[in-house]
Amino acid sequence: MSPVIDSTTLSLCQPDPFRSCFACCPPIRPAGYEHIQYQKSMERILRENTVRFDPGSTKIIPITGFSCWALGYLDKAYRLIGCMLHPAQNKGRDMRFRVDYGEKCKRETCPEAAAFALLTPDTQDFLLDLTEGLNSFEYSSRRRNPLFSLLGWAPLILETAGKFRRNKISSLQELTKRFPILSTPLNPKACSYIVLVIMNRWGQEVIRNPALLRLVEAVNQRLKEEVSSFPPSKDSVHTHTLDLDQHFKDLLRLGLGLKKMNIETALELKEKVEVVVEETWGSMA
Repeated sequence: MSPVIDSTTLSLCQPDPFRSCFACCPPIRPAGYEHIQYQKSMERILRENTVRFDPGSTKIIPITGFSCWALGYLDKAYRLIGCMLHPAQNKGRDMRFRVDYGEKCKRETCPEAAAFALLTPDTQDFLLDLTEGLNSFEYSSRRRNPLFSLLGWAPLILETAGKFRRNKISSLQELTKRFPILSTPLNPKACSYIVLVIMNRWGQEVIRNPALLRLVEAVNQRLKEEVSSFPPSKDSVHTHTLDLDQHFKDLLRLGLGLKKMNIETALELKEKVEVVVEETWGSMA
């Protein structure tokens, strides 16, 4: 989540005047790196960056290490953290050409921010309630901010959970107590399609049923066993290029490990999902 991307993602990247997300700055770091691991030293670096920053300069300065010299505080209270070269901070002028990753900074967008932008304002507010009290370092942490995981779910699943909440939910623990499926250790992107199939078959109210969690995990396991019996696909292409529902492709690729296949095999598996859901539900009833 970048501190400022555009008007459609601003509410996620900067939900209020007290915190912002700078998780992707700079855009190239070791896997698993989080600024919060080095908060004390980062706070010093950010203050130094802010003091040294010259908004009138056009000098190109490469990024060194895991921190960008243009990452700093955006407010006088030292709460908001973000890119000082971003057009939102420079009256519309994009100054990111001053760093060697500038083109990547402009090109890349956070998948969570893109997913958040698809949600209705009410559901956005519902999710942001879960992050109350987090400062910018915590809000930018995949370990501390529950939205990084929750936004992997299909929009309809999040919208449905928001619709069936009775009042404000202010913690992840409270959320998963009301909607146990959201506590699954499975990758949300990998199992969203299974949940959508179940919701289509038995109604959206099933999102509140504690049995949904066991059903989805059982279906996922059964599908993995079924896939092993499918013959290798001829004329295979990369799964993500197939002209099929994105959530189904995520199930194939992320849930079942099927990186390449042809459209015929994919459609056969699609029908198989429906059958497995019905049979698994029947065995659990």
